[in-house]
Amino acid sequence: MTILVIDDSPEVISTLVGLLEDSYTLKAATDGKKALEYLHSDAKNIDLILLDILMPGVDGYEVCRRIKKEPATAHIPVIFLTALEKIEDILLGFEMGAVDYVTKPFEPVVLKARINTHIELKKAQDTLREELAVKEELLLIQSRMALLGRMFEDVAHQWKQPLSIISFTSSNLRMDWDMGHCDFDKAKAALESIDAAVGYLSQTLTDFRELLYDSAQKEHFGIVAQTSKALKLLSSKLRNRNITVTLPQNEANLLGFKNAFLQLITNIFTNAIEALERIETPRTIDITLEASPDVIDLRICDDAHGIPAQHLERIFEKHFTTKSFQEGSGLGLYLCRQIMEKQFNGTIEAHNNGTQGACFHMRFIRPIEE
Repeated sequence: MTILVIDDSPEVISTLVGLLEDSYTLKAATDGKKALEYLHSDAKNIDLILLDILMPGVDGYEVCRRIKKEPATAHIPVIFLTALEKIEDILLGFEMGAVDYVTKPFEPVVLKARINTHIELKKAQDTLREELAVKEELLLIQSRMALLGRMFEDVAHQWKQPLSIISFTSSNLRMDWDMGHCDFDKAKAALESIDAAVGYLSQTLTDFRELLYDSAQKEHFGIVAQTSKALKLLSSKLRNRNITVTLPQNEANLLGFKNAFLQLITNIFTNAIEALERIETPRTIDITLEASPDVIDLRICDDAHGIPAQHLERIFEKHFTTKSFQEGSGLGLYLCRQIMEKQFNGTIEAHNNGTQGACFHMRFIRPIEE
């Protein structure tokens, strides 16, 4: 375990090294600016910080405030070690996010006991954080598998027609051949029909694989083109339920994880379709796209009478659902929010479009690399 000592006194640093070096690895910085620079480059290897307050330049309070503001360092426990002993100084230290406050001169045995306690707490918190991360990943996998299960039925249904074409055409071709009626033009036309059906099957399988696997790296893709893939995978469900989809005429390119976008958009469409099933026709989904150099705004709206007001604030929560246990796990829209925030650095919001239906607004931040 590694402790970062931030103090402008070489004597204090030397005393702390002598006290703690048998139990911990010690790093030192003699002012706030150097400490923040060090943390910026190597925060993951620091387990606790001993921080003086009265230092030239950036004082200890400001250093602590910045540490707690940054996600990469906010979890590191900070113990103030200072000569300031007024109540208001101590309270301000805790307000800045410190876990403890020790005044100088300090009792070595007591200070070491406090450090040991906070280190053990940090270990327990790290273990809990890792376990939660694993559970979070398992939940996302569960949500994705549930989506794939629903999609597999749609894909299988879409394959019926091209497979029937292949079977019917090949049977007729064999029959003509056996009867001696098969000429070159007829055989060529039959093979072209089979080839087109095989191409459709192959493309559908390729699109379905994008739902199954995560993208290895970011790539440029068209928002409308990828949205069309999702609609193609859902085409039988849309057709059977008489749902009309309006696509935007403009395209916008984004640098990001293409497969994650397909998973996101398929989840949104699946929710819209399930909502539209509960109303009479006409049933519509309207997609609009607005793009600027910095952001892309994608909106998907249906006319299924909207989301109850009491549910709007909670629909992206983990396990929140208005369906029965058999119908849904409450992970689909939660997965959408995770994808937007973690993979696209974006946001997703839901609101009702008057009395017509629900709208999902996704804002994608365009990376500087574009």
